[in-house]
Amino acid sequence: MKPGIGIKARVGLTLALLATLAAVAGVLALPGLARSSEDWHDTCANEMFSQRAIDVAELYAAREHLVLDRAGFEIGTPEVAPTLRRARMMRGISDEWWKKSIDLPLGAEEDRFARAVSARRDALHEAADAFAAVILAGESNGARETC
Repeated sequence: MKPGIGIKARVGLTLALLATLAAVAGVLALPGLARSSEDWHDTCANEMFSQRAIDVAELYAAREHLVLDRAGFEIGTPEVAPTLRRARMMRGISDEWWKKSIDLPLGAEEDRFARAVSARRDALHEAADAFAAVILAGESNGARETC
């Protein structure tokens, strides 16, 4: 019989090969783990808070509209002025949360989108101001007589 590699040597070479493969896989995984950690940090520190800030800003903008609707039904009553103040308070809270979301780091596409949304928010505020002016004008002109 020819002398060959013994069973102990074969097992040793196999384990050495497996150890080498495990080491290579570990070394190759480190940059991926670091990148994953950075992405997770960005998600937790920026994106989740930004989404929450936008959600709260949108919620309070909707509340402002509901309060203005209520003020429209209250023309001719003493409740109009406090209701309009409540609408302004809702807008203030909405604007505060919108500013928090805008102050976070934004990419180029996110910045472009945020500017477009800000323009629409400004138009929405102008419409709400016009409606509040109509409510105040109706209050001073006695528009409640038809109801």
